[in-house]
Amino acid sequence: MIGSFCVTAALLLGAPAEPAQGAGGPSIGRRFIESSQPQVVAPGGYSRQAPANTARPIDLAIADGLDWVEVEVRRTKDGQHVAFDADKIDNLTSGTGAVREHTLAELTALDAGSWFARRFADARILSLAQCLELTKDRIGLIVVCRDVDPEVLVREIQASGVGQRVLISADDATLRRIGELSEGKIPLLARGQAGGKIKSWVADLKPSVVAVDFPDASAEVCREFHALNVSVLVDTTSEDKSDRWQRAIAANADIVRTNLPEEFVVCAIGQATSQLATNRSVQYAAHRGASRYAPENTRLSLDKAVRLKADYVEIDVHTTSDSGFFLLHDGTLDRTTNGHGPVRRSTSESLRGLDAGSWFGLPYKKTPVPELDEYLAKFPPQTQLYFDAKDITPEALAAAVARHGLVERTIVYQGPVYLEKLRAINAKIRTLPPVAAQSHVDTLAKRIQPYGVDAKWTLVTREFVDHCHKLGVKVFSDAPSGLDVDAYRRALATGIDVIQTDHPLRLWRAIERGPIE
Repeated sequence: MIGSFCVTAALLLGAPAEPAQGAGGPSIGRRFIESSQPQVVAPGGYSRQAPANTARPIDLAIADGLDWVEVEVRRTKDGQHVAFDADKIDNLTSGTGAVREHTLAELTALDAGSWFARRFADARILSLAQCLELTKDRIGLIVVCRDVDPEVLVREIQASGVGQRVLISADDATLRRIGELSEGKIPLLARGQAGGKIKSWVADLKPSVVAVDFPDASAEVCREFHALNVSVLVDTTSEDKSDRWQRAIAANADIVRTNLPEEFVVCAIGQATSQLATNRSVQYAAHRGASRYAPENTRLSLDKAVRLKADYVEIDVHTTSDSGFFLLHDGTLDRTTNGHGPVRRSTSESLRGLDAGSWFGLPYKKTPVPELDEYLAKFPPQTQLYFDAKDITPEALAAAVARHGLVERTIVYQGPVYLEKLRAINAKIRTLPPVAAQSHVDTLAKRIQPYGVDAKWTLVTREFVDHCHKLGVKVFSDAPSGLDVDAYRRALATGIDVIQTDHPLRLWRAIERGPIE
């Protein structure tokens, strides 16, 4: 595993740096995203959401606008390079034995995903060439050399055309050889040296980035390497939490290596801008909790949403055959649990024994299906409840939120007829009907006096939002999954009140950069 690293702002943005005595290696190039915050690297890609080093976790990292993914590289029996985290393939693939005992063709034919979750049965081990192609012009790639042929490695990287958005991590001897073979054109990531040997070590090895242990990642150490035109990497994976990230940022670290990159990005933006404070213009609703990073509608997705600064957490509720209430989006158990059949034909006791996490991934095995009362009893005080009343009566819903003191922190999405009944039971519960046209807002404002409306994304314009606000109605909308950061920035310019999304990092990047008029 590699350590930590820092980079000057000029290097981060690809701008020319001032020459320095004993300067390091080549620039690591321009970022693929625009941000003033430190770069972030995800080991193996999003390895808590998909099997590490396969295409899926890398694609997830790209979709979230991360800066780097890291893969470990080993040689096959026929001298090829593959991305794999261990010497042996047992338990992580459908095969057995050491990586070096199999050819590239044999390895890439194996199932490398079912061990993590059934939905990844088509995942395959990637060759280094495939990793380079997958990441090219999309995200930076850190190649950790566990067992490599430097000559073959250099040829593969040069043939890929990835440019400077690749970093090679290895022992000093291997890095020195790669530097010679590439004529100093491939950026190198080395473990940092200490004391008075820094200048001579940098002059000899010419690294572009150094890794330093977290306790050594001080502002002084970063300044020493920055003065030599060398970036510094800080590794927080041994204890990923916000105070470590904040210390790395304060030390002027330029890249942070973390197993929780999504939380690091929100932490970094929040530390740098007041726009994440409670007075920011737009609020964020986490769809089924932070369902991109943990099993939907579970306590784990709720906790993740809170750490990602969600203002609202949306949940879906269904009723069992014996009038129990459980958090499930679907009317059947098959997709997100190890159960089968309709929720309405299942008993509460049977649902309590189900696993709602294994479908998502091995780290979430044995996650229970949340029962509504249990979920509401521990609902975090800083968050609001966005209730999608899929299959629960208005009477039962009103009683549940009143029982847990959540009446004034709850908003309920449903059709007008349902919301009229709910309002008659308890007018303090905020209502959120769907609308498909601006004219519908006027009718709803008179009929049920909603707190807000859930508008189709294409309906949300400055004119529409202003019209709703004049009627005292807030505007909520669900962001389609394919939107980029600029699409969120354009939405901010409309004055929209709440955006529900499966991609919170895109929204936070938009908040960081500001609206596009």
